[in-house]
Amino acid sequence: KEIIKSIEDLLVQYGSASECVEFAKVVEELGMDVSRLEQKVIESKDALCGVKFARAIKSSDKKALGDMVAESKNIRYCTLFASSIAGADIAQMDDIVFENGNSNELALFAMQVNGANVKRIVDELAKRNQYKTLCRMTREVSEEDEKYIQDMILATNNAEYCYEFAYHCKNCDVQKLQQVVLNSNNAELCYEFARDIKGADVKSLSKVVLESRDTFLCDSFANYVDGADKKVFQKAIKLIEKEESAKRKEEEKRKREQLKAQLEEDEKLL
Repeated sequence: KEIIKSIEDLLVQYGSASECVEFAKVVEELGMDVSRLEQKVIESKDALCGVKFARAIKSSDKKALGDMVAESKNIRYCTLFASSIAGADIAQMDDIVFENGNSNELALFAMQVNGANVKRIVDELAKRNQYKTLCRMTREVSEEDEKYIQDMILATNNAEYCYEFAYHCKNCDVQKLQQVVLNSNNAELCYEFARDIKGADVKSLSKVVLESRDTFLCDSFANYVDGADKKVFQKAIKLIEKEESAKRKEEEKRKREQLKAQLEEDEKLL
């Protein structure tokens, strides 16, 4: 113990925060006091070492270490502390991240930290127009928070956001989200919704794609959407191609006649 005490004295005086963390593990295993090593880590203002000390040392002062990490305003380490340290002051870290974090950092905190103020983060991301970030968040939040995000997405009446939310959600109202997509009359989104979303109304979505007269989308719908009526699409593609061919021939004929009339006009002038 005297040797341990001597090494501790040297570390407290000359050692780095990282060295104090490693040595504290040995000291605690021997049943000795780690408070001097902990104080050295706190005074170092090294947020990562603060997280490491709190995680590794059972007898550590989580409040004091948490205050040091929060004071650093380092979003990554505040999130790490809140998500991995039992007894962490979640509200304290939540406030630091909320006040200083970018949109992705806010979303990560909401997803990774049990007890995060998710609704406040969701409202802030909506203010920042980060609806796609909200859609990606939904898989990692509670059912109640997912419903809150869904209502916010539906309120935008944006078909792309509704598709994105339906793609990422765990338990959402597919019919309501689909209705926004249908109302948009966006054939490509209707195809993607039918292809990717379990519970989608394939028949309703197929009508929008058929009405678009886009042969590539029609072919994709027929081949890649479960439950698609291939015969209907094949028939539609043939009809569209036939009509397009007739239009092209008519246009070519019009151009030939126009050219012929121009040549006749030129001959008269000669």
